[in-house]
Amino acid sequence: MSTRAALIASVTAAALLIGGTGAALAATGTLSRWIPGLAGQPADTAAGPLGYTDDGTAPRSFADGVELAWRVDSDAFVTPKTGPDTASSWLGGHFDRATIGLDSPFYPAATKNAVMFVARGVDSKLVLLDAADGTEIWSTEIRQGHANCAPAAERVERFYCVAAGDEGEPSVLWEVTASGEATSTEVAPGLSRVATSADRIVLASMFTARGEASAVALDLDGRELWSSDNLHTGGYYGITIAGERTLLRSGGSWTLLDGTGATVATGTGASVYEGGDGSCDALLTPGGHLVAASTPERCDTVTGSVVWGGGRDILDVHAVTIDGEDAIVRSNAESGTTVSTFAADGSLAELWSDPRGGAFVGATGGEGSALVVRGSDSSHSFSAATGELLAEWSQPEFGFEAGYRSDQLSVPTLDLVLDEHGTSVSNGALVDVTTGGTLGALAYPTDAHEAWLTYAGLLVTERGCPDCSTAGGNGSDRFLSLYRPIDSGGSGSAATAALPAGMPQCPDPTVLLAWAEYTNGWVLVCGYDATTPAFVQVRPADGSADIFSIGAKSPASKEALAACKWDPDTRRITATLTDGSRIVLDYDLGTLSVVDGSGKTTLAQERFVRYIFVPLGSQLRTLADTAGTSGAFDVSSPDDTAEDQVRYLIEVLERAYEGRALVKSALPKLQNCTASAGGYADSVTAMEQVRDNRAKLLAALDAMPVDLIPDGPALLDDLREAIAQSHTANQEYVAWAKAANASGCAQLSAAGKAAAVASDAPKERFAERWNANIAPKFGVRSVDPWFI
Repeated sequence: MSTRAALIASVTAAALLIGGTGAALAATGTLSRWIPGLAGQPADTAAGPLGYTDDGTAPRSFADGVELAWRVDSDAFVTPKTGPDTASSWLGGHFDRATIGLDSPFYPAATKNAVMFVARGVDSKLVLLDAADGTEIWSTEIRQGHANCAPAAERVERFYCVAAGDEGEPSVLWEVTASGEATSTEVAPGLSRVATSADRIVLASMFTARGEASAVALDLDGRELWSSDNLHTGGYYGITIAGERTLLRSGGSWTLLDGTGATVATGTGASVYEGGDGSCDALLTPGGHLVAASTPERCDTVTGSVVWGGGRDILDVHAVTIDGEDAIVRSNAESGTTVSTFAADGSLAELWSDPRGGAFVGATGGEGSALVVRGSDSSHSFSAATGELLAEWSQPEFGFEAGYRSDQLSVPTLDLVLDEHGTSVSNGALVDVTTGGTLGALAYPTDAHEAWLTYAGLLVTERGCPDCSTAGGNGSDRFLSLYRPIDSGGSGSAATAALPAGMPQCPDPTVLLAWAEYTNGWVLVCGYDATTPAFVQVRPADGSADIFSIGAKSPASKEALAACKWDPDTRRITATLTDGSRIVLDYDLGTLSVVDGSGKTTLAQERFVRYIFVPLGSQLRTLADTAGTSGAFDVSSPDDTAEDQVRYLIEVLERAYEGRALVKSALPKLQNCTASAGGYADSVTAMEQVRDNRAKLLAALDAMPVDLIPDGPALLDDLREAIAQSHTANQEYVAWAKAANASGCAQLSAAGKAAAVASDAPKERFAERWNANIAPKFGVRSVDPWFI
């Protein structure tokens, strides 16, 4: 065997737990199966699990760091259901991973340029997203809320999706390009699983009332190649295609078909997902070898093509390709790690073994290929060809039970080989598996559920209903995120970036979310990914002791996560600090504002000298970059002068006043009851617009730059109090209009009247300060209280 081992790898990580959260994160399966077409390509092809390049060169590595490209919410595409067991779930690719459970949610399918998934709700849709930014390209409604998709062969930007119709009705097969061009064809009833290879599509049905099922193979033009009926395999199908062979897997049996659809071998036993010696499961290698686990007598029929995995279930058996030849990796805590190749007669011949075992994490590719195994308290990497120990790095301790299975592994963070270059995620760090050295950091949302590699990047789903009372609800996923190598087109980096001198690194296990410097001080924000802050440290400009966000000593705690928020709409980070104050970091204006716990008094305000917000990119931004951009109400943002801050404030107030003009026509109609029931729809609309106008102005005040204006903080406090009371009054005005529309006449509530009166005093204080200190000094207009 050559020392040059080109692996087109299998990666089977176990069901993993994110530290301290109890949220399972699983990444299981074989890369050659995750990415149809990869298994059949030449061993020397430089096309790893991430993307591909037009010139044939290797895609970018994760070694320089990881960025979050986008995150979407399934509920944004459908009408969400309500109740304890109705959270959304995701579409999956073909079901052929060794450790996957029958009740697992469906998984998204991805090419380099697009991602396909199912959004479930009151209605259910098949949705195609642009892999670059997560925007919707195409969607269609589906019946029964279920569909299964697989991408076409490598470099073919197309998906095949199948969904069963109502009982007895034909299923539908969609062919959808990455640009959203779609065609649909009716196929036989019951077909609901799909897998693809370089030259064919295989569809299979779920179980029938008689426990029988069927399968059909089509060429890429939709012409039938073969069909097989009355298959004994019942249950939810998984399909693996290797060469001319097709393996159909279910909960308790499997069937191997040849290139004509004829049955080659079958196996029936206890559920293959229960594990132990009583099951009879199988996997199909990239070269077409069938590998079955447990004892032969548990299988119905066998042939010389069957090689037994040896006394246990298939969960710790993984198929790889070394020097273009099939090989098998078996790794568990009980028997160590063994790599075997196939002899001429189809039997397994051991290539090397090592007593260090555990969960097989994955394999790199190219010359010097390495296998990665997760042990009880450390990870190991071995030369794929020789078994030489390359590196070892520590992990948090966890317990192995006797007869350990890889799906029983529970550790704090995801273990996964990310690319063919030797980058792995291990204990929340990016690790070079050839040296064991740390390259950076990567963390996931606290409700992350599953993660796997695709040509588009690393896809991660998050739980949609963690408090649901049923398995169907708490097992479903609602959010989907895509991570890519840094600077590969995403919107922000989740890797730890360089920090200014004197600023500390983020505490484990968080990563950098933002940092900003201002005169004589700074602020650092860290989190679990680019959109989930959990730690804030503030160095005050007055030289006093640093202040931290609530829960900063335990950034994995619920308190820490609840204290910090990232708002993508306002592009702000907010945090509640241990001294009771609240800070707002505004990206567009480059402003840090600190208010007391009541939200009424401005304690401090600073403008950033330079800063980075990871969700919006890694480019360094200065205060000069903020001037002239669009601020609140589309007013041009101020530069760093008192004159321009005054200009900005008065223009924002003027734009806000223009938006409140509707109240003048709506109030007399409500006060005088001049319409009958149903005749106040225009009043309702007007009051809602005024309410929203006040809310928008109130939000703008949270980051309004006033640090250079005389009496700036006091002016801001007067405004904040006045607009808060006005907003409360406007909410009551909306209720008033709706009540009048329902009955023909109504009265403003006592709370509405009180709030309207309470807004008068701070409006008057603001007008007095402005007219005395601002208008004459800066040559701007005076204001009347009613203008505010």
